[in-house]
Order: sequence, then structure tokens, then C-alpha cells
Amino acid sequence: MQNEIRGTASWRPKSLRFAVMLTLLLPGAGQFYLGQIVFGLAYAVSFLACFVGMLVIFFRAYSRYLAISSSGDILGTNQLEEIARVFNIPALVSLSSLSVVIFLIALGHLVWSWWRRKTSAAQEQLAVPPLPRDAGS
Repeated sequence: MQNEIRGTASWRPKSLRFAVMLTLLLPGAGQFYLGQIVFGLAYAVSFLACFVGMLVIFFRAYSRYLAISSSGDILGTNQLEEIARVFNIPALVSLSSLSVVIFLIALGHLVWSWWRRKTSAAQEQLAVPPLPRDAGS
């Protein structure tokens, strides 16, 4: 009867472990799994924006590095100094730190929402009055 109410014959409660595993792959995927679409979208889009930003900065710098290093005499005037300035380390560190923060927030949000569901389910069970006993038995 309960399975028919849920709308599927094989309904199971959602697993926090599986949601965490999805979050390890992509922050926000665990929220999608738990049905929190807006939060999942916010975490996933912000994490992917940081990741794509890091890739763009890195590959532009790497192509510049290859151009400088293959141009001939790398020990020439200011070539080593220019190679040292090619990679924008502060931007890469900032974006990677922001990605870690987004991941930790998504993970914390998963645990918080799981705990909130567990406590509200326990409170609902406590609030249900007991069934009346049959006086004739």
C-alpha cells in the first residue's frame, strides 16, 4: 500500500552515501539526487565555472610557455623572467580555493539536509498518536 502511495513499486529511501559519492564526482550532483534541484544547479554551475576558468587560464599560459621555450635561446634577455611570469599563480590558486570551498559547502549542505530529514521523520513518528485498542478483545 505504501509503495502505491509513493508512485512506484520499488521505492527506497535515498542514500546519503550515494549522494556523497555523487558530490565527490561533481558538487551539486548529490543535491540533484536528493531532489534539491536549485541547490544542485547552483553548486554545479559555480564549481564548473571555476573549473573551466582554471583550465582556460592554465592552457593559455601553457601555450605562451611553449611559445617562449621553443623560440630559441631561453637563456637570452629576459626569457627566464618572462617564463616565470607566464602562469597567473594567484588566479589559479584563488579559483582552486573557491572550488574547494564550493565542494565543502555542498557536502555540508548534504549532511545538514540528511540530518534535518532524519530528525523531522523521528519527530513525526513521536507525534503520531497510538491506535485505539479494540475494547472487545
